[in-house]
Amino acid sequence: MKHIYLLILSSLLFFVAFAGTKKLVVNNGDFSTANSWLPSVVPADGDVLIVPANYTLIVAKNINVAPNNITIIVDGTVDLTNGKLILGSGSAIYLSSSTAAIVSSKGNPADKITIGGSEKYNGQVGDIAGPALADISTATTSTATSGFVSPSVSTITTYELLAGRSSSSDFTVLPVKFLSFIVSKASTGVTVQWSTAQEINASVFHIERSEDSRTWRTIATVKAVGNSTNVQSYSYTDKTILNKVAYYRIKEVDTDGQYTYTDVKNVTNQSTQSVAANNVTIIANGNNVMVNFSKQVAGTVVVRLINFGGQVLTQQAYSQASQQIVFNKTYVNKGNYIISVSNNSDLNVAKQVAL
Repeated sequence: MKHIYLLILSSLLFFVAFAGTKKLVVNNGDFSTANSWLPSVVPADGDVLIVPANYTLIVAKNINVAPNNITIIVDGTVDLTNGKLILGSGSAIYLSSSTAAIVSSKGNPADKITIGGSEKYNGQVGDIAGPALADISTATTSTATSGFVSPSVSTITTYELLAGRSSSSDFTVLPVKFLSFIVSKASTGVTVQWSTAQEINASVFHIERSEDSRTWRTIATVKAVGNSTNVQSYSYTDKTILNKVAYYRIKEVDTDGQYTYTDVKNVTNQSTQSVAANNVTIIANGNNVMVNFSKQVAGTVVVRLINFGGQVLTQQAYSQASQQIVFNKTYVNKGNYIISVSNNSDLNVAKQVAL
């Protein structure tokens, strides 16, 4: 039993020690440049830094973080190009898989990583691929051997949980996390609305329409915000009203040309009464969230509490929604969340709230 308590205590101390902000590499760039990171802030003491697959973090000069501590979780590449990364004794670098690497572009022995004054890597060693870990407890670099070691299963689990996933394959950086997508008939045509909870290197949204759900054509292009961790809402009105069913989808394209689609929505030529976003107000008040409608809402209304990872923390359905809904949230830590209100028809509203 004593060993169990010690294990729990050591795990708690680990997570407390690294209770800083998670920062994500969103541009292939230099460690000390704010624009390389999301949020756009240079790393600080206690931060957990994540280098996604297909991204490169460049250390092109001497970066001295010590005595401060940071944890770097690498799914992509850390490139030491005439640079040194000097970290505090409580720091660690974890390479999650065989595609994660530490490299020295010029093989320069002056390209170094030190943790707590102990050298863990220099360019003369050559490239290192994961899974691998370096911290204060691992060996010091020798002529041909780095201070990176193969992590144990429990160590892998610890760092994967710290990254917010159950395995490294769970961490795929999508350009956009779609929060909502709805199409509805309006007096002037068809209104296409969508919102995002997160955008990383997003470029544009193409609105595509089809008459048979097989052959698609782009009817409009909307510029994306680009990089954001806040809720972003978009809207477009298609003024061409088809005499039959019309199908819609959104194609998001990122700055590298990669793309992803929403699911497909459709409308018919039957008239509908749209509930516009400005007819809904969402107010956080203590343990309750008040959702007010300026007119009656048809169908079942679902209110969801969502974190910025896109996870639905709790939801409640109201089969006969009046003009006011009182949504009792379950206990959550103080912070910013997303309240989503939808009836899976003509209502789909999302708002960021502080709880």
